[in-house]
Amino acid sequence: DIVDALRPLAVQRGMEDPQKPLTFNSEPPDEWFDWITNNYWGSVLRSKKVPQYILIVGSPEQVPFHFQALLDTTASVGRLDFDGSIDDIQTYVQKVIQLEKSPSPVAENKTIFFAPDGGPQDATYYSHHYMAIPLAEHTRDHCGCKTQEIMGEDATKDNLIDALRGSRPAIVYTASHGLGAPDQSLAVQKRYNGAICCQSREGEPIHRWLFTAQDVPADEPFLEGAIFFQFACFSYGTPAESDFMHWLGNPEINSKADFVAALPKKLLSHPRGPVAFIGHMDTAWLHGFADPNALEAQERWHPRIASFVRAMEMLLQAQPGGLAMATTNEKYNVANSV
Repeated sequence: DIVDALRPLAVQRGMEDPQKPLTFNSEPPDEWFDWITNNYWGSVLRSKKVPQYILIVGSPEQVPFHFQALLDTTASVGRLDFDGSIDDIQTYVQKVIQLEKSPSPVAENKTIFFAPDGGPQDATYYSHHYMAIPLAEHTRDHCGCKTQEIMGEDATKDNLIDALRGSRPAIVYTASHGLGAPDQSLAVQKRYNGAICCQSREGEPIHRWLFTAQDVPADEPFLEGAIFFQFACFSYGTPAESDFMHWLGNPEINSKADFVAALPKKLLSHPRGPVAFIGHMDTAWLHGFADPNALEAQERWHPRIASFVRAMEMLLQAQPGGLAMATTNEKYNVANSV
């Protein structure tokens, strides 16, 4: 059923035989390298070329996050995980094909940047000043793209919803905290982990400042044709065990199971919603775009933000999302080899 649902998109992408996808059968980690060698690189023997883009379809229980990360070192990898719903896969496929065949672009040459600021004692101060502001300035001044900036005290949930409703930007970029709820049940975490923590005031109830999947309207167009780029903890997904535990000095247990966040699922399954979502796995750190050991000497442009700049430039040139993230993959590979 999955193969049949994806067939129109596979044909649209020029896949040689849409009825014969690569199949992952829960191979154990010590066999992953052999799987990639035999199945991915083995395609050279069958067709004399290796596919650049791989779309994983299924949950991390079926295809683990760590396998995805390993495969992403050699290909451009994305994932669709709609809790087993064939209807959602069909909706996504129809949406992408319809937008690509449209006589004119549905999305406008516009970006929306959203960045709360919790003050110098909070990480969002740095993601606001040293990520969101420089990216917005670069996008406006060097990419020829109109920008709408909702930052600092203005980065409230109400202002975010007002900006997104009825809007057709090419890219929405948010830099914020992403909710983590390690003390809650797995069911609650699957609903709320990675949700956008907007600017809040002391004593304000959580529903006033937390933007979740439930805030995405199902009965009207919502960011049709856009790419949603969310820099925040758990915005793409939550691994049961943090990969940063060797830094923290003790096991960091996030949840009882790995899972993809609810917000990207809701956005991608929306029939008139975004076509792509780029997010963060596990907890997000300042190391990704700044030097935490020298924050007081920070300049507006730090070399570590270069991969984000490159991604934005390529996405605004209508390049594939996987290709736009290639610089990030290269950075990931270098960091892991040190």
